[in-house]
Amino acid sequence: MKKSKIIIMLFMAIMLVATLNISVFAAVTGNGETSATKTDLTPGALGTLTVAGAEATDTFTAYEVMKVEYNQTTNELTYTPSAAFTAFLAGANIANVTTFAQYQALTDEATVKSVLGKFAAYVKANNVASSFTLTGNDTNSSVPVGQYVLTGAATTAKVFQVMTASYPVTVENGKYVYNKDVTINVKSDTPSITKTTTKKSVAIGDTVPYTVTATVPTYPEDATNKTFQIQDTMSAGLSFKNDVVVTANGTQLTVNRDYTVTSNQIADGKTSIEIDFVYNNIKAYQQLEVTYSATVNMDAVFVDNSASTNSAQLVFSNDPYGNTTTGTTPTTPTNTTTVYTYGFETTVTDATDPTKKLSNVEFEVYDNQGNPLTFTQQPNGTYIYDPNGTVTTLTTDANGKIRVDGLDLGEYELKETKTNPGYQLPGTNFPVSLTDVNNDGKLDNDPDDNNIRDLTITNAPITTVLPQTGGIGTYVFVIAGLGVMIVAVTAIIIIEKKAKRKRS
Repeated sequence: MKKSKIIIMLFMAIMLVATLNISVFAAVTGNGETSATKTDLTPGALGTLTVAGAEATDTFTAYEVMKVEYNQTTNELTYTPSAAFTAFLAGANIANVTTFAQYQALTDEATVKSVLGKFAAYVKANNVASSFTLTGNDTNSSVPVGQYVLTGAATTAKVFQVMTASYPVTVENGKYVYNKDVTINVKSDTPSITKTTTKKSVAIGDTVPYTVTATVPTYPEDATNKTFQIQDTMSAGLSFKNDVVVTANGTQLTVNRDYTVTSNQIADGKTSIEIDFVYNNIKAYQQLEVTYSATVNMDAVFVDNSASTNSAQLVFSNDPYGNTTTGTTPTTPTNTTTVYTYGFETTVTDATDPTKKLSNVEFEVYDNQGNPLTFTQQPNGTYIYDPNGTVTTLTTDANGKIRVDGLDLGEYELKETKTNPGYQLPGTNFPVSLTDVNNDGKLDNDPDDNNIRDLTITNAPITTVLPQTGGIGTYVFVIAGLGVMIVAVTAIIIIEKKAKRKRS
């Protein structure tokens, strides 16, 4: 009878161990891997838990699901759920899993994973005290034998899944043994973002299209912080057109259902844009494509080197079970696109004296199709290209200069229409070539290595030719005088002849 009782106890213990192994190893990605070495189980036995594949600043917090207690006198094992796990099961409202016994009986991996994920959310929401904490690739050598759920939090741009660690107990050679060493090879998800535009050089008034491609993070099913946003900051030289379109696998998502768009003016004339996604509506997609555009405005010429930047970044939670209000939301490396405008500065001088600058000289500017360009003149005298502008005539200032900005790359022509009194208008127009093969905002073959081409135009003084003494002018007058005298003498002779005829 006594022998039969021992056999029954061993059988029950083995069945309980088998159940524990199923619930542990079928739970979630990133489960603990046990070593092949077995250690005799003793009362109060401890194991080691090591984290591998983490960064030094990653933090992993463990919460006890159950513990294994061994009575060496009676040779009995007891599986005792933690108080938190018992309270969780009682109130979790999970179908057919409201007691610890029902949890032990689970064989379906998806259900086990769901239960442990909900428990992770429960301990965070209820501020349950943790069993222990590991930082980076750390090892804890004093872990009571049992089962644990671990949540990860990063300070960098990644998302951890729920992890489990367990110390399976089996029977070998009539003794209880367990896997003492457990290693968790952490697995994380790092969302990424790219941003592109088909334009690098622009003119004032141009529309710049942007395409942002972002990967969707994978949060644990019951995570309490599922923040996922695309944020963009446009420089003062770009006006957001509020034309966001989001597609995933060829399907266009619906604004105000799947995502919202908010834009605001911030410091230095910049515009902040926030596209906030409803995670549960987009979690099935691996990648999103977001398109929107901006118009290049007058402020584009007042930024550094006329470079208008546009920076997009992802914002998401690297602590999926942290508080949704105060949880950290790190960003991936910012992805920035830049577009440039260009221009030229012309100085008009006296052709015979380069130090003499000519003011009030007037010009018109034409594109490569022969179309006249229109401008708006700024208080500082600069002419900024403006497709809706009213100024077509550009006038040199007191220093003989004209500055034109806000142009795209291309070929232009400068036509002088009026010069100073005493000077000749040039007989030809002046070509202006703006090229930038590197698309870096620096004009090719420009000695100043910037986005403004420097030109010099000369006007020649008008020269008046006067007669010289003893020269050809004198001969003209002498010949003319002799002619008059000959005519007069001829007239006198004719008159006298007529008088003689009358007398005779």
